[in-house]
Amino acid sequence: MDYNYVKKHDIFASLHEDDPINIVDGKGALLINESGKEYIDLSQLTQYLGQRNETFDRKIKIAFDEITVSKSNFSHYKNKLIKLMIETTNHNFDKILFTTSGSEAVEWGLKLAKKRTGRCETLSFWDSIHGRTQYSASSSGMPNRKIGYGPMLTRCYIRCLPKL
Repeated sequence: MDYNYVKKHDIFASLHEDDPINIVDGKGALLINESGKEYIDLSQLTQYLGQRNETFDRKIKIAFDEITVSKSNFSHYKNKLIKLMIETTNHNFDKILFTTSGSEAVEWGLKLAKKRTGRCETLSFWDSIHGRTQYSASSSGMPNRKIGYGPMLTRCYIRCLPKL
């Protein structure tokens, strides 16, 4: 398959391999390319759900056939999820913040930590990826994720992982 459009127009294409793998099928952690070669997918979402997870797909289809968010931001799905999260964590949390991505979760986590502690420094480690938003990219330990975007946030310290 010709990937010229991806190479030319995908901002992050330069971070990927030069010889892309065209995945056409998969089940669980197994991915299959167009020539039938099999790969094991170790991405985070696959570790939880897998490819073509029939139970998850069925539940999502049911949810999409109903009203998932009302104007008041209350829904029975949201209430059920919050109840499950509170109960399964032994009521150790009294507030929950839903975010739309890992980058946004890191961004909010850093903001909340700064607000609660009054400190503005962050510590991260080399080769860590925390996301693409301003705070999360600034805290990332991968220099190629920071080049060309202007100044990153200050007081983000990157260190080597300690040897255990």
